[in-house]
Amino acid sequence: DAVIVLDEQARVKTWNQGALKMFGRSKDEMVGHTLEGLVPPDEQAIDPSRMGRVEFNPDGKLKHYITDLVNFGGERLVVEATSTELKEQFDGVSGRLIIFRDVTLRNRLEEILKENIADLSRINEISEALLSSKDLDETLGIILIGVTASHGLGFNRAFLLLTDHKDQVLAGKLAIGPSDAEEAGRVWNEIHSKYHTLRELFEAYKQSGLDRESHVNQLVRNLRFPLNDRDNPLIKALLEKKSLNIVNGIDMGVLSAELAEKLGSDSLAVVPIVCEYRSVGLLLADNMINHRPIDEEAVSKLRMFANLASQTIERSRLYNSLEEKIQ
Repeated sequence: DAVIVLDEQARVKTWNQGALKMFGRSKDEMVGHTLEGLVPPDEQAIDPSRMGRVEFNPDGKLKHYITDLVNFGGERLVVEATSTELKEQFDGVSGRLIIFRDVTLRNRLEEILKENIADLSRINEISEALLSSKDLDETLGIILIGVTASHGLGFNRAFLLLTDHKDQVLAGKLAIGPSDAEEAGRVWNEIHSKYHTLRELFEAYKQSGLDRESHVNQLVRNLRFPLNDRDNPLIKALLEKKSLNIVNGIDMGVLSAELAEKLGSDSLAVVPIVCEYRSVGLLLADNMINHRPIDEEAVSKLRMFANLASQTIERSRLYNSLEEKIQ
């Protein structure tokens, strides 16, 4: 912990080793100066929304709070501060004692925990919706909704491609998403106003289904890639069962201009759908409308949805096989 004592003029009187490590300033540099030097001059005012539990003394002065700071090394910290007023009767010392504790890691772990709880809630809602349906297209559509809904992963578009072993191609199966910014604004506003949870969205989808004639569904039906085309990054991802996060694929030489034109984007996440240790398809997602960058965390979450798709496809295969045997 950084333990600092200020005098009555709010100047530093004592500065321990913890303060040196936390803020990157020595005792000689700080004694006699105010704590304003802890934050670089060009740093903006601390965002009140970052403040955690705040406590005040009876005199109205801050006693306990959590906030962001940037030390002199440029490192952003989340610190928990406790401030205690010192009276002269305590060894003749007056002023204020402030103890800073670096809770950056704890804060990040709390954020990760909240994200994981939200992910589990999404998975639970999707699983419940999947269990209530035996139709393969309907269940795959539910997964695509989970990928694109703001309550889910929030991607702009999602595509499902499945392996056709008879024709030896990877063929487009199903897609969801707007064709342009105007359509996106209209559709997203309508969804936001009508549906407040994934469950409500799934129920609405079961009533109406995906628009088979939408632009993205027409686009996905035209996607057919020979399985022997090893130069195609989609086929390579399928056969090697490896996820891809393609950014500016044309400029980086990962996607051909022709392939990017077919997909309508050259920045996308590609995740294989694996059943019984073999790839049966790909789940693609992009942010063609808002151009929001796709990070590795988003790709990792997309893999969870690909796992749901694989379970759905496998369950459908077993169900159809059982029906045939019964007949």
